[in-house]
Amino acid sequence: DPPISREKMGETAKQIISGSVAGVIATAAVHPLDTIRTRLQTAELSGIKYTGGLDCAVKTLKHEGWRAFYKGMTSPLLAQAIYKSVIFGTFHKIKSIIV
Repeated sequence: DPPISREKMGETAKQIISGSVAGVIATAAVHPLDTIRTRLQTAELSGIKYTGGLDCAVKTLKHEGWRAFYKGMTSPLLAQAIYKSVIFGTFHKIKSIIV
């Protein structure tokens, strides 16, 4: 018998894939807010005046388009996909050992 059955390998693979998908979705949802936060924090250096987060979002959308909210997302997207897949996979493995 193999040390790990096909069924257990399949379940672990599902958990790893689920973790990756969760990381991608979380990053895609939060990244625009991180972009606005970063722009507000660096507004003084760039010489742009914002009255708040909504003003920043409106000006960004108007002058740069919706894609501006996702600039620089590749690195955090990959990092979160890997991170979450490890977390989900490890949790599943430990849970299967304990339970």
